[in-house]
Amino acid sequence: MTKEDIQEAIEEWQKRLNLKHWTVEISDEIPKDINALAETHPVEGRYFATIRFDKEFYDCTPKEKSNTIVHELIHLPQNRLMQTLSYLTRNTSEDTKRAINDLIDLESEFITDWLAGILSDAFPIPKSLM
Repeated sequence: MTKEDIQEAIEEWQKRLNLKHWTVEISDEIPKDINALAETHPVEGRYFATIRFDKEFYDCTPKEKSNTIVHELIHLPQNRLMQTLSYLTRNTSEDTKRAINDLIDLESEFITDWLAGILSDAFPIPKSLM
């Protein structure tokens, strides 16, 4: 599987999820979170993001790869919410910021996993992942 195959799958999912206004590139860096198959990094104030894939991603089944891509793309529209949260907590203590961010991140991941599972099951796996 090549980087181009994954980029093609990302672009196909972007069409399906109405996210074509985003430019999404694959980063050659691995995720900072050692437990993550992938990480999305949107640029604040722009419709641009990079996705980092762990080496283990390439050993996943096509269905798992597709689900992971959908999961990461769902994070894109959530970016504005996260930026707003950061803005709203800017004058709070570091402990309060950390507690709020950790809670929102955890709940966001649960919702994102749930939606990714539903959406990736509702559409065929992109051919480039097969």
